[in-house]
Amino acid sequence: MILGIFYLLIAWLLGIYFGRYFFYSSFFSREKKNLFFVIIGFLLIGIILLTWLSYLFSYFFRFTVKPLFYGNLFSIFAALLLVFLREIFSKNKRSGEIFKILKGKNWTFSQNFSSWLPEVCIFLFILLFAISLSFFSFYFKDNKLHIGISVFSDFGPHLAVIRSFSFGKNFPTEYPHFPNGQMRYHFLFYFLVGNLEFLGLRIDWALNLISVLALVSFLILLYQFATLLSGKKIVGFFTILLLCFRSSFAFFTFLEKIRPKSLKELWLKILENTILIGETPHEEWGLWTQKVFANQRHLPLGLAILIFLLMVFFPLFQEMFQKIKEEKNFKRKIFELFNKSSWLIEDWKRAIGSGIILGLLAYWNGTVVISALFILFFLALFSKHRSEFLICALITIFLAFLQSVFFIGFGEKVITPEIYLGFLAREYGTFSLKSWVLYYLELLGVFPILILISLFFLSIDLKILSLAFFAPFIFANTIKLTPDINVNHKLILISVYFLNILVATLLAKFFESPRGVNFCAKLLSWSFGLLLIFLLTITGFVDLITFYNLNKSPHQIIMDTKDPLLIWAKENTSPNDIFLTDIHSLHPILLAGRKIFYGWPYYAWSAGYDTQKHELIMKEIYGGRDIEKIKKLLKENQIKYVVIEESNRYSSYYFLNEEMFSKNFELVYFSEIPEIKIYKVN
Repeated sequence: MILGIFYLLIAWLLGIYFGRYFFYSSFFSREKKNLFFVIIGFLLIGIILLTWLSYLFSYFFRFTVKPLFYGNLFSIFAALLLVFLREIFSKNKRSGEIFKILKGKNWTFSQNFSSWLPEVCIFLFILLFAISLSFFSFYFKDNKLHIGISVFSDFGPHLAVIRSFSFGKNFPTEYPHFPNGQMRYHFLFYFLVGNLEFLGLRIDWALNLISVLALVSFLILLYQFATLLSGKKIVGFFTILLLCFRSSFAFFTFLEKIRPKSLKELWLKILENTILIGETPHEEWGLWTQKVFANQRHLPLGLAILIFLLMVFFPLFQEMFQKIKEEKNFKRKIFELFNKSSWLIEDWKRAIGSGIILGLLAYWNGTVVISALFILFFLALFSKHRSEFLICALITIFLAFLQSVFFIGFGEKVITPEIYLGFLAREYGTFSLKSWVLYYLELLGVFPILILISLFFLSIDLKILSLAFFAPFIFANTIKLTPDINVNHKLILISVYFLNILVATLLAKFFESPRGVNFCAKLLSWSFGLLLIFLLTITGFVDLITFYNLNKSPHQIIMDTKDPLLIWAKENTSPNDIFLTDIHSLHPILLAGRKIFYGWPYYAWSAGYDTQKHELIMKEIYGGRDIEKIKKLLKENQIKYVVIEESNRYSSYYFLNEEMFSKNFELVYFSEIPEIKIYKVN
């Protein structure tokens, strides 16, 4: 455990030195410096950098018995060497980089506010929210992993990826549910978790600690960003509240469905509810609920980096609008916006550093990278020194391209964009503007209406920013990147998370107390504001109760870490071996760090893999009668072991010729209850 914590501290140190070198003009040269952006942002940057170093060194030592041992050894050494060299060549040797971070009197925890107690309460709420989502849905007890039913679907591939590194040797990296020599899934967050487990952190602590760190970082940075834009702490609070408890009319469709006779009956129905509410397509999956943060543990880290980069470039946006405000002539205002000087580069380091970090994020969360490019594009249109945005984008695209070549090969595509109008509104039938509007009104409730109203009250700079925030939403409703359109929901969520700032700004106006307003007017304003908050958050509160119900016993999947099959596979097979099994989401063999030839197909299909090929091969091997052909298929696909268990014997999906295996292959594992046989392929 100590080694894992030490690893994170080294990452933080590396991030501090990288961050101060590349982002001095954005954070350290300003009159007021926000300490949260520096502390959190540099920690996350360091994690990304050190994880990449660990992965690349581990890949280099992939032919050794324990690649991660050498990967960690050399990556930590490289990080400390870089820090040491930076200290040696620092211009001011009496005050090294790490001391400059905390030096000075201009740090501020919250722009324009002297009171810190409300922020402490908000941050405690954020911490409690993050811990609850993470530790309640996944924990270790009595040698068993308890996985909430609401997160089990995504934890199938995620736990398999984690264990493929901590217990396996997944170099070159493949998808454990679909090993074919390629890695199309953004896996580096789970590589980090696997590495931390390898360094001594128990798997639940390794995953939950990083998940809580990422989610807390994202929410605090979003709070700070909202507060900075509005100059009001209450806007930051409302932004977090709206994110944690989504707006939707799902509560009212739920109300119509159960038709309670009293408030008491309604309350009891809510407390007992175990079905995610909402009538729009696939809402039962929890695409829009807090479950997203419990399922997609890698998403908040990417979002936190996105906000950090927005803050890196935000001074350029502010500089442009300050210039425009200073000009009194309208034509000169327009000229200032489009003149050639607006393209000049002010800080090469800022542009290059941002491009490196965003580019390295591609295999942490590709959706965030796409969203960031669109948001920064719109921000660049109304900023000074636009060439810096261009350099950032070019470096990002180049690094993403290099990663795709490395992980899937030259000429292959990670994504296959095609025009697809309407997102899930298409499931109502042929796309039409009416069905699209009705879909989002039902899905988002009063939120879209309040967005439109807020545009009338916002300052011009916030209106411009709203264009940037809308960009991922527009993209999600026009382009499909993978065979599964449902994955676009994260693009929509990213837009909603930022657009919450606009609605929060509008809500804050109802709770302001300008001079000269009498008590009755204040009471009316507060009452209407509270009503809007109720309409905006009630669905989210029901979602949270449902999430709790779905993840407590007996609604859990329990995996025994002392399962005899898991222990046998870990101790008696090679770390990179491939097993042929029935179609599984999670299996003791996967928890042993091994790979299965054809896992649950949805995971691989939605990531862009050609699942049909593996499906046909699996059926042909299990049901085959020509032993020579079977052996050839096993060898061609590098399958080392064939598993036969109850799910094979009673499958309605394919025929099992069990006798063929018992006669022609060596039985290396047998379990009577449940009856499991594993045959080794010579």
